[in-house]
Amino acid sequence: MKLNAMATLAAGLLYFSCFPFSGNCNAQVQDQVFVTALGSGSLYYHPLLLRFDRKLHLIGQVDFTSTGATGWGDGQNFAITPSGRIWIQTGCPLGCLGLLYNSGTLIGTIPQAGTVYALVADKFNNAFVVSTQSGGQTGPFRKVNIHGQIVFTNSTSTAGFAQGYPYNRLAITPDGTVWLGGHHFVSSAEHPRLVKLNPQNGNILATQELNWGLGSGGTSFVHIAASPLNNVLIESNGLVSAAPNQSAYEFDEMDGANISNSFQWTKGLSNLSCIVDANNKYYMSIGDTLGLVAHQIVRIDPATGVVEQSWELKQSSSTHIPFICLGPTGEEIYAIRQDLISNNPPSYKRQLVKLSLVTGQMSWIDLTPTYLDSSTTTLANGDPSGYVLANCVDPDGDNDGDGYTNKQEILAGYNPFDASSHPGGPKVYISYDKTQGNALVLTYVDPDGILNPGGLDLNTFSLYAYSPIYGGGDIFWDAAGYLTAINFSPDGTKVDLVYGNLQLPAGLGYELTASIFDLSGAYAWDWHFTPQ
Repeated sequence: MKLNAMATLAAGLLYFSCFPFSGNCNAQVQDQVFVTALGSGSLYYHPLLLRFDRKLHLIGQVDFTSTGATGWGDGQNFAITPSGRIWIQTGCPLGCLGLLYNSGTLIGTIPQAGTVYALVADKFNNAFVVSTQSGGQTGPFRKVNIHGQIVFTNSTSTAGFAQGYPYNRLAITPDGTVWLGGHHFVSSAEHPRLVKLNPQNGNILATQELNWGLGSGGTSFVHIAASPLNNVLIESNGLVSAAPNQSAYEFDEMDGANISNSFQWTKGLSNLSCIVDANNKYYMSIGDTLGLVAHQIVRIDPATGVVEQSWELKQSSSTHIPFICLGPTGEEIYAIRQDLISNNPPSYKRQLVKLSLVTGQMSWIDLTPTYLDSSTTTLANGDPSGYVLANCVDPDGDNDGDGYTNKQEILAGYNPFDASSHPGGPKVYISYDKTQGNALVLTYVDPDGILNPGGLDLNTFSLYAYSPIYGGGDIFWDAAGYLTAINFSPDGTKVDLVYGNLQLPAGLGYELTASIFDLSGAYAWDWHFTPQ
């Protein structure tokens, strides 16, 4: 009887350790990018979560209509966990958390009191949730485990959290600390409040306020993002007296007690678009002086506020970029840009864009007219690619099981969600030289040396071309006759193949995938459209 009871208990624990899942409880995080949208035909009643691979191919979608959702909120509503599960804000009569497999299949919903306005997930697959009550008061603050059980609810110190909606203002740093950003009102003027929270019980560890705004409007939070240094980046805005009614933005990196870096920005900024990379550099989208039409991405040194590099995403004078995210390697940025193409009624064209931060090469696909709403067809706000998971939530984990930590991979520009991509392995990049009529350029990198033992496997060069009209095939050796230069770096770890006699006119519509193995079996690939 005792043995039978123990066997029954063991079986029960095994089942509930995966509840409400079935199958592998530690599924690898998939290499994909998530987009929220509203389906056509029922503009505000058909919320969709779209899944794209890094070649911008739509690989799946989940419809949240069945959960009672009537749209997507503006909050930080999306978090990937190390087990490959996904937490997402969704709708139901009380406000809900949705839980999905990383393949996009909806597992179920978990009711919460109040409207779920912000969430993050930790490396143990728990979700931290902030809800809002009537009147815009922030709270309660909850921790929900992967079984859907509430670990704690902290509502007694709601007044200490913030007096205003948190929007996407939750972050978690590598040490597990949870950070909440909100508003505090002083003489009817808003001021940003940063709250440092204990992840074990929800208690407040520290509270900071910033009152830099010069004007009757005070200062308000715009964004909060975790830093890999266990600090948090605060983006806030206010009015500057030198330019009446012109918004200015301040960036402060804080540890709950001190400011380590701070600078102001008056060159224009779009809301909710600042992210932090593995080297603690800031990326944000900027535009005109009011920040209403963003079309450029910049990388900023937080110590000085100086722009180190910039990339143009502009398509027309009305391009706007609501959110940006780093791809899993940290060497790509994904964004959705949108153009207002008609005012009556409002009509938008939206495109999902992939930008290589290494070469500056950019490719995109059109999303309209299938997804109609301008404000909610965006990257899933929070962590749409898993980069935040690798950079801040679980940097010491090894999501792909290749023996390298997530942090080691993204610091070196490799993919923590692909076991064939790891430090020491090869890389390849596709670009087009505009000075030579969009001549194709293939760049190969191998830290072991391109031609050294352990370097590239020269028998595995591939350049696959695909057209939806003509089909596809490998053209690497066919293109060899168009080569005009082979340029090695001085240390022999990089080579550029310049196809100066293969000048590609815009609009061909081919997809090119360059790939290579090295002699250790590691694999690399890059993908781009021919010039668009």
